[in-house]
Amino acid sequence: MAYLTHLRRRGVMFVSAALIFACALCGCGKIEHPTTEDGYATDYAMSATEYTLFLQKQILVLNNVLFTRSLMADDVAEGKYDAKKELESAEKSIEQVETLKDEITAAMPASGYETDRQDAIDIAEDARIVLDDYIENLKNGNSSGIMQNAEQMRECAVAVSGNANQYYE
Repeated sequence: MAYLTHLRRRGVMFVSAALIFACALCGCGKIEHPTTEDGYATDYAMSATEYTLFLQKQILVLNNVLFTRSLMADDVAEGKYDAKKELESAEKSIEQVETLKDEITAAMPASGYETDRQDAIDIAEDARIVLDDYIENLKNGNSSGIMQNAEQMRECAVAVSGNANQYYE
């Protein structure tokens, strides 16, 4: 009986080790920089399903960044939150937007998804422009500019949501 328990433990350990090894070999990492001649980091295009899921994840991150910053902008403009703390968060948000834009740019889209790719890149660039202006207004203490940026971020988030909704069709 003890021998069977020992074999079961060894079997579980073997299966666990095999899974860890298999996961280590799989490419589930972040897309880095373009490496192929066409500028993509991948040699082959994703399937339509993979690319749709990939874009949905990027759009979700962008949407979360924009809505969070717009809500915080409202609080800063109303004096409910410290502008210096928000400035740090806004700068981190710009890094997030740049990272996701780079990932979208580097990933080879599925056949027929080139326009969707470009739309997502354009929206990320628009978000970056609004966030840059927001940071300048935070640095200058421009409450009316911050309120305007909050509205622009919400408008950009609506555009992002509209882009995401087309993938559910």
